[in-house]
Amino acid sequence: MNEIHIWLNKNYDHLRSEFKSKIATGQMAGYSDDLLQLVIEYFLNKPIAQQEQMLRDNKIKNFIVRTAAFQIKSGSSPFFRKFREYYRRNGHLQASKHEGGMGEPEFDMIACIEEEMKNLNWYENRLIQMRFFEGMSMRQIIKKYNLPKNTMSSEYEKVYAKIRCACLTKLKGENNV
Repeated sequence: MNEIHIWLNKNYDHLRSEFKSKIATGQMAGYSDDLLQLVIEYFLNKPIAQQEQMLRDNKIKNFIVRTAAFQIKSGSSPFFRKFREYYRRNGHLQASKHEGGMGEPEFDMIACIEEEMKNLNWYENRLIQMRFFEGMSMRQIIKKYNLPKNTMSSEYEKVYAKIRCACLTKLKGENNV
């Protein structure tokens, strides 16, 4: 295990530059560090025996790069749910510029979501944390807590709608000022 950490420390800067130049390019260039962290975390969550086998076979880099390529292209990946999907859906919510040339402060949707989460009960709060911030799928949550699928889905939709409505109301209020 210690050898794996040594390998990651030794190769981190090289992986980071490769991610920035070859994998997370264009609009996603600013998220290359996030993608790298997510993929390394995914690797470290693999069974120790698999990690050690990849180290012996000198395949850690291949695994990390290949997994990152899948993460950035797949619409169902944790990276997509956390970063790409958020900005695809909410890109139009960015504040416009004043005519005088001064930029209006951008509306921070994440801060709004976190603020609205304070108004939720513990159950609703935890559900949003697992789904939005931890990137768990509904299937994973249902399996982890052994809950009925329809109940969990409808609960999530209600909580999501509550937060969405509140944040969109705040956004409209800020843009009208």
